[in-house]
Amino acid sequence: MLVPVDIGVVAQASSGRWERVVLRTPAQAAANFAGGEGGQWPRGIVFSADGNRALLCIDVAGAYLSEDGGLSWNVRSNGYLARGCASAAFDPNNSDRIVAVGANSAPHAANGLYLTEDGARSWRQVRPAMISGLHEQRSQIAWDETTYDAATRKTRTVYWSRVEGDGATWGTPEERPALWRSDDGGATWTEIANSKEAAGGAFLRCRNGVLFSGNRRGVWRSPDKGVTWTKLLAGEVTGLALQGDRLVASLPQRLVRSRAGFTGWDDLNVGPLRNGTDVFRFVEVSPADPNRIAVWRESVPNTWNWPRFVSRDGGASWTQVAMSTPEAFLPVNSRQGLWSWHPTNPDVALSIGGDLVTRSTDGGRTLRWSNAGNNAILVGGMLNFNAKDPDVIFVGSQDYNGASTADGGRSWTYRNPSGNGWGGFTYAGYALSKSVLAVGDAPGWGGGKRLKVSRDGGSTWNDTGVDLAGTFETAIGSGVDPRVAFVKEARTADGAKTWSRRTAC
Repeated sequence: MLVPVDIGVVAQASSGRWERVVLRTPAQAAANFAGGEGGQWPRGIVFSADGNRALLCIDVAGAYLSEDGGLSWNVRSNGYLARGCASAAFDPNNSDRIVAVGANSAPHAANGLYLTEDGARSWRQVRPAMISGLHEQRSQIAWDETTYDAATRKTRTVYWSRVEGDGATWGTPEERPALWRSDDGGATWTEIANSKEAAGGAFLRCRNGVLFSGNRRGVWRSPDKGVTWTKLLAGEVTGLALQGDRLVASLPQRLVRSRAGFTGWDDLNVGPLRNGTDVFRFVEVSPADPNRIAVWRESVPNTWNWPRFVSRDGGASWTQVAMSTPEAFLPVNSRQGLWSWHPTNPDVALSIGGDLVTRSTDGGRTLRWSNAGNNAILVGGMLNFNAKDPDVIFVGSQDYNGASTADGGRSWTYRNPSGNGWGGFTYAGYALSKSVLAVGDAPGWGGGKRLKVSRDGGSTWNDTGVDLAGTFETAIGSGVDPRVAFVKEARTADGAKTWSRRTAC
């Protein structure tokens, strides 16, 4: 199993307490920059109803909580057994209570629904589900705010739309797309009979006790807690949002808004945003100003060109969103335009930019780095200090190549053994010295690796021609002779000039 590591826990302060060690450049360290590099794919982001808290869902790093409106983040995984998180929603009447969807690359008994009732300080699994759900990016949890019980401080009714067409990377998920409902605040759940067509794999929204869904078969409305449904719109739905007492839906080539009483639909002016076969996704409307709408466009076929757009006049005109993330330590790649508008301030929104959180204070027109504390990066193999100098460390990273430090983790330099601009797959990194680094470089997850060596501190890399085929994902040096080291099953006795494979390792 691949294990996500918050690299913030790798060094012990002189006081005996553990402290975060973040990936930040020497210049950032000198400026006391808090850091927060991201490094694992965000799958959802959502504000609480008061805007003070926010939850970030990450593919294989669980859930991160912000208690300052998205300015800083802390991992919150006590009792959260699933590797990743696909979606979450706060109880609209009590931000201590959150339901989240546990997800993973493969179906697993630890996946399914989780509940916290203490502000994400602890979680418990309340509905196991053998799903993957990893590639799920939709608002699949909806609370009915009208069912609040003041005596228990709980909103009683909450819904979950289980995944349809589960895209597991490995394994065979249990396909049971349907609507699930809890009437005790998320503690126990019941599958709603005959709900697959209207609510399987759906975006969910709830207003005044009425439940709405949007899935590949259309937009639907249920006035009786998901028991019966009326179809409001036919066609594939790629996003669904509330705009007062109306709905806004994204379809592959259109954005539409319902008329009063759901008597019909009108198109929003997205003609200037269309681009061939590209698809609109994840429309979101500001609850503080219904004229502010955000949407993103996915390139089809995929060229990783995924622009976001925002409207401040109800969809009559649009501006392409600008991204400003110079603080990012890792490469900033295209990611889905996930979006959460602040509930009361129409100028503030949270989104993502690469594998990091961004925040807007100008109504969505600009998204800026807001990722402090999100230190989730998957270290490729076991981590080891240089055997002679513990201030010298080199770590490989599955997805993002790796990084080295010569000052015990106070500052780092990004290293690129793969030569890719977006990242790479490196495993079992080790620094034989400040200048000599070695690592196994792979073309993909879990593939065969080639041993690569740098003799200039990681600025340039040479392919040794040594294939590393074993599953031993670690590297280590000799405390007696600094010229001796292992990288996986390859051994050097001359400071990484020559190598031999030890097939019995």
